[in-house]
Amino acid sequence: VSRDWSSDVCSSDLFRAAKPPSIQYVMSKRTTCAPVAAWEIRVEPSGQISFAMAGVQPDYKAQHTISRGVAADDTWHHVVMTRSGRKFALHIDGKPDVSEEAEFVFDINTRAPVRLGSGVCAGQAGQTHFRGQLDEIRIYNRALNGEEIEALFRAEKSR
Repeated sequence: VSRDWSSDVCSSDLFRAAKPPSIQYVMSKRTTCAPVAAWEIRVEPSGQISFAMAGVQPDYKAQHTISRGVAADDTWHHVVMTRSGRKFALHIDGKPDVSEEAEFVFDINTRAPVRLGSGVCAGQAGQTHFRGQLDEIRIYNRALNGEEIEALFRAEKSR
């Protein structure tokens, strides 16, 4: 996926995973495990979904958002991450789960490819590749609104 990552963004995917023993990467865009411009969606050992975004302008800063609900329970879930300006949000199964506002807008332009089920930090500090199933992965060049996310969930659920 090649695009300007300095503006709003949204990723949507269906995934199924059991509660992992360590952090597992669902999707990431990062060149190195060092502090760089990046974003990643992970499954935490708690079974919660996390979304992290980092930028390096002018200093390295990061925003890490963790879902309130547990989604790694060995059933299919529709997970959507949005970033609109400084606002980050996670939706699980068509419903808002958590949203936060960062201190600034992250510029996550990077030459790194989007990795599915993997991350460059996998293998370090107990972090691993995703051990589950992914389907219907979509990346948008804008943040979907709540109605669009709910409609997308209903469409995926009806398949």
